[in-house]
Amino acid sequence: GISPANIVLAIPVQQVAVIAPLAMLLWWQRVNIQKTFSLSWPGTGSPWSSCLGGLSALLGGVLTGGGLFILGAAVLLQLTSIEMSPAMKQLSEKILSLMLDQPWWLAWILIAILPACLEELLFRGWVLSAFCGEKPNTQRMAFAVFAQAICFALFHLLPERMPQTFLLGLALGTIVLLTKSIYPAILCHVANNSMPLVLLFMTGIKDKESLPSSATTDTMNLSLPPLAIVAAGGVVVLGTILLIVSQRLRVKYSLRGFAAILLVSVFCQTNDSIRHLRAQEPATNETVDPLRVAVFPIKGLAEYQGDSPRGYSIDLWKELSKRIGESTQYVQIPSIEKLFNATQNGDIDVLLGPLAVTEQREKLVDFTHPVVHSGLQIAVPRDHDGRLFTALTHLISWELVTILASVIGTMILTGHLLWLFERRHNAESFPAPYPRGVWEAVWWSVSTIITGGCENKVISTITGRFIAVTWMIGGIVLVALLTSTLTTTMTVDQVTGTVRSPRDLFGKTVACQEGGVVIDAVKEYGGSPVLYPNIETMMTAVSSDECDALVSESHTLMLALHTSKPNDLRLIPGIFNSFDFALALPQGSTLREPLNNAILQMRETGILDDLKDRWFGEYH
Repeated sequence: GISPANIVLAIPVQQVAVIAPLAMLLWWQRVNIQKTFSLSWPGTGSPWSSCLGGLSALLGGVLTGGGLFILGAAVLLQLTSIEMSPAMKQLSEKILSLMLDQPWWLAWILIAILPACLEELLFRGWVLSAFCGEKPNTQRMAFAVFAQAICFALFHLLPERMPQTFLLGLALGTIVLLTKSIYPAILCHVANNSMPLVLLFMTGIKDKESLPSSATTDTMNLSLPPLAIVAAGGVVVLGTILLIVSQRLRVKYSLRGFAAILLVSVFCQTNDSIRHLRAQEPATNETVDPLRVAVFPIKGLAEYQGDSPRGYSIDLWKELSKRIGESTQYVQIPSIEKLFNATQNGDIDVLLGPLAVTEQREKLVDFTHPVVHSGLQIAVPRDHDGRLFTALTHLISWELVTILASVIGTMILTGHLLWLFERRHNAESFPAPYPRGVWEAVWWSVSTIITGGCENKVISTITGRFIAVTWMIGGIVLVALLTSTLTTTMTVDQVTGTVRSPRDLFGKTVACQEGGVVIDAVKEYGGSPVLYPNIETMMTAVSSDECDALVSESHTLMLALHTSKPNDLRLIPGIFNSFDFALALPQGSTLREPLNNAILQMRETGILDDLKDRWFGEYH
């Protein structure tokens, strides 16, 4: 242990011993310090909303930390059956001695500030981010908070402190994940550690002489006033509310949305004020007009059921529109070409798509940040899938059957002739009875053509040897002819058969969607694109052998193949010509910046991945 005389030095040494290995590990791994330790201001958006949300989070952390200390102390004081261990008594005496013997500012730094900063970097920074991983979901974040709280409790060693430090660890981990910042958690920890100093100051005890003699030995008989416990609970509730408010400001509200709420609360006090506002600003009626969002029906992305669209793109837009505070009017447009025309003419505000981002399209419209990464994939008829039976049917031809029949017939004829001339002079090799003798002769013919001879059978007559030589020469010719026919058939099947990769599109007719990026890709690989209005007609064209294959965007194609019944197509593995999907806007649109901010928020919080898994999870 450490004595009261050197506790001033012991606390910094202990904290450095904790943080030094972590610093060396960070230097070795070259991690992103800001992301790993959540070193960001707890407010986002415009300057006012960022300032308001950040201050709300910081104040909420302070109130929560102070209140949790009082509530934890009240619980411990009620557990009168638990005897304080000697180690706990010794630690309490040392901390009390530090608070009374040293200047208040030094005691505050050593007890509250230094441990809070370094322990938060270790547990709510490194440990929490390690358990969460790169793309955490809700279950993984809950596990991360629980696991780091256990590590935090075990770090404090003393059993009496573990329940309180475990609950504090849960609160601190939740605060970091809620605010995306470690600063509110640090202030919460500082406030929690500062409470012994605050309580000591409130009791008027300034030195050891004014300290009751039973203060360190009779702590089990202490209790807190009920009013203090109720007040502490209220402080924790208030701090929690402030943290939740800061999180909602961070995720959902921009400055414009928050200012709108403020204006409504001010100007809705009287009807006269509302009328005056409308008279002064008649143009404000335009702000309530819904955004005109163009929808191009695509299976899985945007499908109409009656008058209401549904799909991945629709759910994506619902999340985005909530974040930018806009209402929506969907406009159905039947072709990609008309989509771009409507966008350029200003007839719509947002082209939902989402559309592949290309250099040519960037000249016509403004794109938002990408919402999903994808590429192209190929589908072909199932009867071209290369299975054994199909492969054998491709090999069978009239020419091949004729040659094979000639080989078998010649072997049988040769066997009969050998038996006929050898049975009287060579009964040992070719017995006189017809079935057995002919079988042995045919066996000699087969063995000779396959292995080059048959050692246990001898041809003794001149006529028999002439037949044998003729069979050997003729058999070689027949086998060579059979081999060349098989090779030719397999080569033709390789050239004209199934499509296995983008290179095999050369010379094929390929179903493509009108106006899509797939057209240029098919031409690049030497295919002949045939245009269709949607993926359903493309699938029909390939199933009916109008086209050899179809090429489309990967997620859309996988979903269409898995949901279409019956389905006569199969997917070729592998994605090529990768690209990003994004929303399109008229050039110079003021919606670009708020939409980009909303997309970044959804990516950071994992909502984009959740949407993708919800619609394409089984297929991508």
